[in-house]
Amino acid sequence: MMRYPPTQDAVIGAFLRWVNTDRDAAYEITKRPDEANRSEKDIDYVLTDPKRTPEIAVEVSSVWRSEEAGRSEM
Repeated sequence: MMRYPPTQDAVIGAFLRWVNTDRDAAYEITKRPDEANRSEKDIDYVLTDPKRTPEIAVEVSSVWRSEEAGRSEM
C-alpha cells in the first residue's frame, strides 16, 4: 500500500525515473543544499548528468488536507 502523501524520497525517486526515461539521461542527486544548511531556506536537490548542462534544481513540496478539514466550494 502506498503512503499518502508520498515521502520526499518517493517524490524525488519518481521524478528521477521520469526525467531520465523521458530525456534518455542519467541525472543523479549530487547536492542536497537544504539538508546541508538547515538554517537557510534552500532548494532540496541538485541533479546532475555529466553529459548535460545545466543542472536541475528540485524543490519537493507536499500539500495535504485531511478529510476532517472539509472542502471549499469553487
